Amino acid sequence: MEKLFKLSLLNQAFKAIISYPLRSFFCLIGIALGILSITLIIASIEGANKRALQLFSDFGPDAILIFSGSEQMRSARIRINTLTLDDMQAIKEHIIGCYEAIPMIPVRNMNVSYGDKKWRTLGIGSTIDYFTSWGWRISDGNSFSQEDVEQYNNVAVIGQEIVKQIFNGNPQSAIGKTILLNKKPFYVAGVLKERGISFGSMVLDDRIIMPITTAMREMLNERKYIGAIRARFYGDITSRINDVTELLRQRHGIKGESPNDFTIRTAEDAKQFLLVLQGTLVLFLGITGSISLIVGGFVMANLFMISVQERSAEIGIRRAFGAKKYHIILQILFECIIISIAGSVLGLFLSFVAGKLIIAYTTIPIFFSHKIFWITSLVATAVGIISGLYPARKAASLNPVEALFV
Repeated sequence: MEKLFKLSLLNQAFKAIISYPLRSFFCLIGIALGILSITLIIASIEGANKRALQLFSDFGPDAILIFSGSEQMRSARIRINTLTLDDMQAIKEHIIGCYEAIPMIPVRNMNVSYGDKKWRTLGIGSTIDYFTSWGWRISDGNSFSQEDVEQYNNVAVIGQEIVKQIFNGNPQSAIGKTILLNKKPFYVAGVLKERGISFGSMVLDDRIIMPITTAMREMLNERKYIGAIRARFYGDITSRINDVTELLRQRHGIKGESPNDFTIRTAEDAKQFLLVLQGTLVLFLGITGSISLIVGGFVMANLFMISVQERSAEIGIRRAFGAKKYHIILQILFECIIISIAGSVLGLFLSFVAGKLIIAYTTIPIFFSHKIFWITSLVATAVGIISGLYPARKAASLNPVEALFV
């Protein structure tokens, strides 16, 4: 009997919600905006964690990147090349446990054109080991060869972003074509497999790889200096970093307390970058979400207080016909919870739409998991209970006789 009575209360709660559409709408929107923010927080955390693990794996826990220029120079965006091909060779020969070292030299803001299509991208000159070292597969065509490196051939392997911008997203149509890189003709040998990872405004798929000899002589008129070295080691990576630092300081004639003229980065540094991004997102969206939920809950509580006053006669009649205080409390709470859950559903829908837009137009990582549904449902229910508790108790405390004549 009691179960049937509670179902009756639930039915009455639905009818009350429909009877006050404007009140219900404002309450629902307030909750939905809060749930939207919370959902994006969770999705961004999940996305950042997933991307950090992927990045850590792609970078390689046994690898380091050595860049030309000191920390201060790089922070001030002062670009100066201090590393040489001889430095790379010395690392391979003198650092114990070094089983791979490849050179890289950037060609920044490189103009790409094909027909009437134009784009600006990052060019990277390296060896044939670049692709295996970074675990970067070729989706279509082939990479350049050792012969291309030795003969300074104008051959390129292009990223998926270039395919989208220049070849309308069709990799097959790019293979074998001749594109202009800084007005120099290059044969497209292959297309890189999509990575889908970004650092701030830098998209990893927005790049073109070419033989390092070609990049140095044809694009930069450089004979000695390179931009970076990627080295991989057996054993403890911290010890290897110390050994590399000591070797390069000695080779570059850096003495005493003078700062290094190079910068060393590891997979852990890249991971920390993403964690900082994640923390920024959590702070911003957390404040926004909390404010939205507080405002939504406050609006709901106040609107239900007004509703209690408007429905005092109804409440008085129900009390007069034997409804107990906790029945009145349950009905008001049911109304709040129903609106909150409906708001959470709307908020989830809006978050999926917002997530698609964020992924399409920004580099913020977003990933929706099953956790989101359960967390937002619990949060919405809690907000509904907290917001409705005071109005419900206020309604239950009305004197039946007085309520009938209000």
